[in-house]
Amino acid sequence: MSTIALFASGSRAALASSPRVVRLVLERGEVCRLSRRAARVAVRSGTAWIAARGRDYLLSAGQSLSLPPARDTLLSGLGEPPLVVELDA
Repeated sequence: MSTIALFASGSRAALASSPRVVRLVLERGEVCRLSRRAARVAVRSGTAWIAARGRDYLLSAGQSLSLPPARDTLLSGLGEPPLVVELDA
């Protein structure tokens, strides 16, 4: 399992970014630790597992979640296809 820490739009996981939105693609087994600033996760493809503030969330393509501020929010894709998400900060 590899871990990607995302703290700014310059992360190696960012495919495209603007001042407000970062797009990520995570392959099976990759885990991304999100900064406290990520406010909303929108799943564009695949299935996302999100762990924040002691709770687990599963989101499918087309779903989104507003995240509470948390220190260690984790994001990972489950199965195939690769997970594609957009993060609004």
